[in-house]
Amino acid sequence: MSTSCTSVPEGWAWARVKEVGQVKLGRQRSPKYHSGPHMRPYLRVANVYEARIDTSDILEMNFDPVEFERYRLIPGDILLNEGQSLDLVGRPAIYRGEVPGACFQNTLVRFRAFPGMLSQFAIVVFQHYLRSGRFQEIAKWTTNIAHLGAGRFADLEIPVPPLNEQRRIVAKIESLQERSQRARTALEAIPPLLDKFRRSVLAAAFRGDLTADWRAQNSGVEPASVLLERILDERRKRWEQAELEKMKAKGKVPKNDKWKSRYKEPFAPNVEDLPELPEGWCWTTLGAVTFSVIDYRGRTPPKSESGIPLLSSAAIKHDWVKVGASGFVTQETFDQWTTRGLPCAGDLVVTTEAPVGESAIFPADQTYLLSRRVFACQTAISDNRYVMHALYGNHARRHLERFGTRGSTVPRILKPDLLATPVALAPESEQEAVIQRLDRSLGVSRAKSDQMGRTSALLKELDSAVLYRAFKGRLVNQDPNEESASVLLERIGCEGEAAFPVKKGRGRRKKATVGGGTPSKKNSRLLSQPDKA
Repeated sequence: MSTSCTSVPEGWAWARVKEVGQVKLGRQRSPKYHSGPHMRPYLRVANVYEARIDTSDILEMNFDPVEFERYRLIPGDILLNEGQSLDLVGRPAIYRGEVPGACFQNTLVRFRAFPGMLSQFAIVVFQHYLRSGRFQEIAKWTTNIAHLGAGRFADLEIPVPPLNEQRRIVAKIESLQERSQRARTALEAIPPLLDKFRRSVLAAAFRGDLTADWRAQNSGVEPASVLLERILDERRKRWEQAELEKMKAKGKVPKNDKWKSRYKEPFAPNVEDLPELPEGWCWTTLGAVTFSVIDYRGRTPPKSESGIPLLSSAAIKHDWVKVGASGFVTQETFDQWTTRGLPCAGDLVVTTEAPVGESAIFPADQTYLLSRRVFACQTAISDNRYVMHALYGNHARRHLERFGTRGSTVPRILKPDLLATPVALAPESEQEAVIQRLDRSLGVSRAKSDQMGRTSALLKELDSAVLYRAFKGRLVNQDPNEESASVLLERIGCEGEAAFPVKKGRGRRKKATVGGGTPSKKNSRLLSQPDKA
C-alpha cells in the first residue's frame, strides 16, 4: 500500500485511542443487580444509535456509590456498541446528559476524551470507522454476535489534528449536518403524505368516484350482480367436478345427488354494515370470487443458499414482490411442500401474518415456493389486480384489522376470516377502467417514493464523504502557525496521566507517530479506503 493512502496532513499526528482518552467497558448485567438500595438508570446497546441516544426504553440496575463513580456517564462521553451485528459493531453516539445519573452496561464501550482531544472530533473518526468498515475489521465473532473488544478498540490508531483545527472541523461538520438534517426532515414528511394520497385514491376507487365519468359515458353495461351469479355458479360446478373425481378415484359412484348438499356456500358480506355502492356495483367477499386457495401452513421449510426463491410475508407488499429477500429452498424441499398444488402466474397472493392482508400478484418469470404465512387465491376475476387493489379499500382494511388480531406475539388472520373480507365488485367492463386509473395515480406515488429513496441514499453518501474528508484533513484549511499535534499529544499525555493515572506494572505508553507519518504495520489498513472525496 502506498504511503499516500495512509499519511496524515502535516501538523497532524497518529496516536492510539487509549492515548487520547480513557476506554472502559461497562458493567455486566447480573440478577444480583436487579434490586438494591442504589437503583440507577443505565444505557445498553439498544439505546445507542449512530450519533444519537434513544431514551424510549431505559432500564435500571443497582450501582453502589463506588460502582457509580466507576460507571457513571458525564456529558461528552462517547458510547460505542461493543456487541452487535457485524455491520453495526462500534456504532457510536455522544452522551449529552439525556438520562441524568446514568451508568452503562458491558454491551457498550465508553470513550472519555482527555483534555486536548475533542469528543466531537473523536466521534467523527469513529463514525468514519463504522461506515468504512474499520470496526468490522478488528471485531471478533462470538456465536452470532460481533464484538468490538475494549482492548482492540483502545489499541486502534486515530489521527489527531491540532486543537484549533479540531474545532474548525467540528464547526464545519455541524454546519453541514444541520443542512443535511433539514433535508432529512423534509424527506421524512413525504412518506405520510404519500400514504395519505394512496389511501385517498384507493378509497375513491372503491367508492366508485374514480370512474364516475366512465359510467356516465358507458351506460347499460352488465351489472356486477350478474357477473357474481355466474361466478357463484361456476364455483359450485368446479366443486362438484372435483368431488366427482375424488369419488371416482376411490371407486365410488354416487347413486343420487345428496352428496351435492355438502357444498358450502361462500361467505356473504353483511351489507347492513357496508355503505351503498354506485349503480351496477355490488358487495361480495374474497371467498365468493375465489375458486381455490393454495397454502402451505405447516412448518417453515428449511432454507438453502440457492435454489428456488421463497416468498414469505415479509417479501410481499401492495403490488410488489421482492424476490430473493426471503431466501431459497432446494428442489427436494419444493417437491415436499407443494403437494397441495402450485400457484399460477397472475394469482392473487395474500399474507396472513406479519403483516396481515398485504397482497400482490404471483410472479410469472420463474418458480417460487410460498411460505406458510402466504395464501395464493385462484379467483374468477379476469385481472386479479382489481381484487388486489380492492383489498386496500377502506372497508376491506377495517375487516382485516379487526380480525387480524389473533396470535400470541404478532397479528394473524385465520383463513375463514380472510375469505370473509368484503370486496366492492364493479361491473367487469368497469374493472379495467378502475385498474388503469389506479395504475396511473399509484404510479405517481411510487415514482415519488423511489425518488425519495434515491435522495436519502445520496444524503447518506454525502455524510460519509464529509466524514472521510474530515478524517483525511481535507474539510478545512490547515494553519501552519498553530500548535502542532505532536506538542498537543505531549500535553494530552501529561494531563491524561494526571486525570487517569496508570497503575504500576502496566508499562509505558508507546510514542505516537507524528507529523504526517504512517501508522504501524499492524494497523496499516487504517486509511486503506480509496480517495472518494
